[in-house]
Amino acid sequence: LKTLQERLMLFAGVGRMESETSQWSYLSAPAPTLGEFVTTKPQLGFSVRLKDGVHAFANFTQSASPNARFPDTPETGDSIEIGLKAGRERLSGSLTYFDATRENIQVGIFNNITSVTTFELSGEERARGVEAEIQFNPSRNLQLLGSYAFLDTEVVSDRQRPARVGTELANAPEHSIRLWAKYEVEGGPLDSLWLGLGYLYTSDLRPGDNPARFRLMADAWSRFDAAVGYTSRFGSRRVEWRANFENLTDEDYLGVALHRGAPFSAKLSATLRF
Repeated sequence: LKTLQERLMLFAGVGRMESETSQWSYLSAPAPTLGEFVTTKPQLGFSVRLKDGVHAFANFTQSASPNARFPDTPETGDSIEIGLKAGRERLSGSLTYFDATRENIQVGIFNNITSVTTFELSGEERARGVEAEIQFNPSRNLQLLGSYAFLDTEVVSDRQRPARVGTELANAPEHSIRLWAKYEVEGGPLDSLWLGLGYLYTSDLRPGDNPARFRLMADAWSRFDAAVGYTSRFGSRRVEWRANFENLTDEDYLGVALHRGAPFSAKLSATLRF
């Protein structure tokens, strides 16, 4: 819906999810878990043009997903985004604030006396932060891209591991930076040759998705990447050559999900266009 001389755009939607759950095991004595849930969640938002090329926007979304052991009580989430987008001929970017929560997260509770694990819906998590992106083309041959994200995440509740409460979520660094520059040669014998250089920074984080490892911390790391490409002809066909160079300084670091970062590597590829 557009109004106010097409400066304001309103939109609304509805997400519907239906799920049937059946969980059981040949090795398990308890009766199988059966259930069905149907949920309908709204999605609302607006975008308003403040001036030519500058827009403000806001979105509100609710979501749900089934819990295997509590199929009638799904995990639910609420999220809101508020931000600005701007675009000019050579410069564009966005700035977004978001706040998201997840509730009714299935949590396993282990009894040290009986050695039996029971389950309940006591988990809750929250993530909020700011994301900024920018693209600048100072000339026709040069392109600069950059992004920055600040995350403030928190485990709100977890009865199985109360020490987790107040700690950051897994694989969620507080600060991350991504930069990329690309230059393309125009004219002469190297026409269509392009060069790229990238920089990545990730602050320290709690790696791994296993909640039992929430005390682990991975150090911050930086990485430099590069790429070069060239377009040639093979008869009447166009061949696009590309070489990627990752981790130029051979940085030894630990990434998300407890995966060690790849050492310096190079890859050459060619694409033939028909």
